[in-house]
Amino acid sequence: MKSMFIGGMVAASMLLGTSAFAGYNGPSATDTTMKTPDVPPGFRHAVAMTYHMPNNAQVTLEGFIINHRRGDYYTFRDRSGQAVLEIKPRTWKGLDVDDRTRIKVYGKVEKSKNRLKIAANNIELAPRNKGPKQQKGPQSPMNQQNGGCR
Repeated sequence: MKSMFIGGMVAASMLLGTSAFAGYNGPSATDTTMKTPDVPPGFRHAVAMTYHMPNNAQVTLEGFIINHRRGDYYTFRDRSGQAVLEIKPRTWKGLDVDDRTRIKVYGKVEKSKNRLKIAANNIELAPRNKGPKQQKGPQSPMNQQNGGCR
């Protein structure tokens, strides 16, 4: 009976222990060898807009966490710039990201004097860009007869 209890506790600690490691796994702010990832075109330019938004405005950002500053603070970057992102441990919800993982962050703007920070309420992986859509379907009868040329 005692060995079953201990075995159950070990299994539970392993399951619970894995969620404790979720979060950011990229470089820290003190890592001088980090390379900022190239941000592909088509991103929202949300970070630049947050500087002009009122305090407590709700925002959705798409981009990259490029480093861990300290504690719950990270540097977030999109095509338009950088901002400080505050992410509480419960917000990660088991998601593992690094500096090359594109994410979508839902949060609110928090301003004080000359500082701006985004307090994250939710984080998820951003959908991949599929590129321009190509038209499918039959060609017009004129193009089919002439082999596509006029």
